[in-house]
Amino acid sequence: MKKTALLVAIFAATITSEAQSASRMYVNTNKFEGRYVCHPIAAGGIAWSIKSKKWIGTGFQLDGSESLVLTLKAQGVKAQKNGMGEDEDAMSYKVDVLGMPAGIPMSCLDEDNYIGAVDGFLGCDLILYQLRMNMDELRYMTIRDTGFINGQDATDATPSINIGTCRKVD
Repeated sequence: MKKTALLVAIFAATITSEAQSASRMYVNTNKFEGRYVCHPIAAGGIAWSIKSKKWIGTGFQLDGSESLVLTLKAQGVKAQKNGMGEDEDAMSYKVDVLGMPAGIPMSCLDEDNYIGAVDGFLGCDLILYQLRMNMDELRYMTIRDTGFINGQDATDATPSINIGTCRKVD
């Protein structure tokens, strides 16, 4: 009887512990720290057509210059509000990006960037661009959301999206 009660207690503690870790909203370790090389596989968006004087959907040619190097540096665990409004420990990462646009090094606008524990997503706002990356699947997306809505019909105001894959190099 005592053995059964002990096994039930251990089982209940294990389930409770797993449920708590599964309900985490943020990663609280430095496991994603390192450098990642990312290469685009497709790009598209909308562009202003001078000929037809209207916006059209389009694909963009990739020439290899669109590759990115991301560097994630763990900054330490900080309290963040989770989906329930409760404080949760979350590892803060500083994210530097090289290669976008035109090889200019830049950092995420937020000093603290967090990675989702459930979905493995990193979100980063850059000047003129947004970067989203699934750290578990090593897939990324960059979004240039400037142009069109500002009222300018011009060929240099082209909203676009690039998708690609990454590999961790160190």
